[in-house]
Amino acid sequence: MAALLFLGHTLRRYQVILHFRMGEILGSVALGLFAFIDVGLILFLYHANVPPLTHYFFLVVFLGAFIFSTGYFVYSVITARMRVYRETLSRSQTEYLQLQMEALHDTKEQTEQAQRMRHDLASHMTMLQTLCQEGSYEEVRKYVERLSQDTIPLAGGILTGNKVADLVVRAKMKVCEGHGITFTFQGSLSGFDTLEAPDICGLLSNAYDNAIEACLSQENAYIHTKVSTTRNYTVVQIVNSIEKKVSLHGNHAGTTKTDKKSHGYGIDIMKRIAYKYNGNCTLHCDGQEFSVKIVVLT
Repeated sequence: MAALLFLGHTLRRYQVILHFRMGEILGSVALGLFAFIDVGLILFLYHANVPPLTHYFFLVVFLGAFIFSTGYFVYSVITARMRVYRETLSRSQTEYLQLQMEALHDTKEQTEQAQRMRHDLASHMTMLQTLCQEGSYEEVRKYVERLSQDTIPLAGGILTGNKVADLVVRAKMKVCEGHGITFTFQGSLSGFDTLEAPDICGLLSNAYDNAIEACLSQENAYIHTKVSTTRNYTVVQIVNSIEKKVSLHGNHAGTTKTDKKSHGYGIDIMKRIAYKYNGNCTLHCDGQEFSVKIVVLT
């Protein structure tokens, strides 16, 4: 158990938080019992009347077995956790590439739409010009009314002030719209221009994914984002409604999913990215809302 606590404390300094499974906790207990037995055997060997060579041989065997068991246990925990951590980070980078592909697709559609609108506009102008030449001004009025009633889709949406953030926010906004979740965004992320694109995606995607997941089972759910600038720092606060209070241990929130081995690393990644830019990521829950506050040097 002491080994797990020491390992968790050490890795927390590097913004990596370990989520221990029950099997690993039981393994640490078994390791403690093994250490107790090992010490007992060493004490027995120390008081036993055995030749020096035999004494040192068993001493090396007992100590070696304990050191090997401890080392293997710690190595197994680190290897398993870092593998899942890297997979989670890789998913964030993959999502960024997917967003880029979607943006290219949207740009193509917008270009085609603009070409169609230009062609239609030329036809409408020709028709209006013909009606005016004929003196059919009442027909011109009706024709213009019909045109004004047509819905022309715009390529708008939320503008964050940063192109990469625009991709992420718009994608998550579409998800929220599909699930009936109220989504608002206030402020400018122009300061994020100094951040690397995958890091922007990692910060926002993980924050919004956690918020959306918490809102899926709620009625009248909402996600509000507010961005502010303090001196040389950009502060992003993402608040979402919750059904019940989330337990926070210090500045860490455990995952509520059954498979704790494969989840719960999104916040860790956000903390690591914020730390990379001399900032931090803090959590707060008051029983009605859960908020993530991201501060980065920009």
